Amino acid sequence: MSAIERETSETRIAVDVEPGTGEARVQTGEPFLDHMLETLARYAALDLEVEARGDLRHHLVEDVAIALGAALAVEVPKRAGRYGAALVPMDDALVQAALDVGGRFFYQGPLPSSLYDHFLRSFAENLKATLHLRVIRGRDKHHVVEAAVKATGLALRQALREGDDVFSTKGSVRLELRERRRSVARVWGSRHASGRPARVGERPPMLRPRIVVCLDVEHGRVVKGTRFRDLRDVGDPVELAKRYEEEGADEVVFLDISASTEGRRTLLDTVRRTAEVLFIPLTVGGGVGAVQDMHALLRAGADKISVNTAAVERPELLTEGAERFGAQCVVASVDAARADGGWTAFTHGGRTRTDLDAVAWAAECAERGAGEVLLTSMDRDGVRAGYDLELTRAVSDRVGVPVVASGGAGEATHLRDAFEEGGASAALVAGILHDGITTVGALKDALAGWGVRVR
Repeated sequence: MSAIERETSETRIAVDVEPGTGEARVQTGEPFLDHMLETLARYAALDLEVEARGDLRHHLVEDVAIALGAALAVEVPKRAGRYGAALVPMDDALVQAALDVGGRFFYQGPLPSSLYDHFLRSFAENLKATLHLRVIRGRDKHHVVEAAVKATGLALRQALREGDDVFSTKGSVRLELRERRRSVARVWGSRHASGRPARVGERPPMLRPRIVVCLDVEHGRVVKGTRFRDLRDVGDPVELAKRYEEEGADEVVFLDISASTEGRRTLLDTVRRTAEVLFIPLTVGGGVGAVQDMHALLRAGADKISVNTAAVERPELLTEGAERFGAQCVVASVDAARADGGWTAFTHGGRTRTDLDAVAWAAECAERGAGEVLLTSMDRDGVRAGYDLELTRAVSDRVGVPVVASGGAGEATHLRDAFEEGGASAALVAGILHDGITTVGALKDALAGWGVRVR
């Protein structure tokens, strides 16, 4: 293990790091920095301990990066590897990283956050590494930063692996970029997919909608029912998540539907096993009652955390999560049913009715810090008669964050209507995939035939 202590007039930093399993113990007093360090450790498979104190935020972030880079530079000569590259999505963001730890510093950015652009630059400089970051897509700076840190971590993991005999990266980088561009052009389908940023005054292209696959889990097995009742077993969550990613799913949502009702936390080992096989974003929810629960799930491999019951009981949880991990990690799950001429929000897996108007509650969730709303129509859940378009449109028009339409998918036309009429940014699908009625690829082909270009 390599240890570095750094002390200035503004900060005091202690870093211990070595290649390992991704375990991190981080205390800097800066929540988002803690989250990024834990993310870097997990994706780079580093065992990391950081203790830091500082009066000024920008000095703290920079000095942690300096110390971490210097500590890792001690480990580099012990490794035969040198080069790594990765392409990582995070909601609307897509970032590519290419890293060479051969002893020469060069940094290519920038990131939309000057603070974390400087963090990665200082890290690379003290690691004595060449780090190329290409922001292929991304409007939300938190999404871009997290995707960049994950991509850098994966690239570093490759570069530090034992037995790699890559001695020159020039040809490899050119090949990597060429192949990635082809892939990105297929997935994102924009003339900006080559990585060229939009020109000044040029309107950014509309982001393509997503197809999200939901895995409702009870006692470690994926289940599916009708209107939140009559649940039946449909398979293993790890196997299903892997299969749906291979079919072309843009994201997987993993919900432990029994956790809130029975007062249990989501089974972290199942989350870890699921996250290990996924490249696409993974949202996890169920039994999340505090920021500590969010932290544990993110450490286990989740990209975003979905909260329903606990947010209704204590709305401040949404703000606390957004402030510590960034709004991109916080999803407000709203289960709604028609009542009294509108829609009412429910909690505890749809078993407990609240006094909250579902549309107004979704808007409040966004105002409190949620970066996305997962909107489920309980009336349509499992019926396969189409999403509740009136509900979806009401929420989409009211909130300023992406809305995932859920409940009612029975065929491709329902997804088309959710995007075009409901204004949804994503459509959640479950039963028709679990039962083998269709596939993600078939849904995307049908949508493309109607001119709806999903990712």
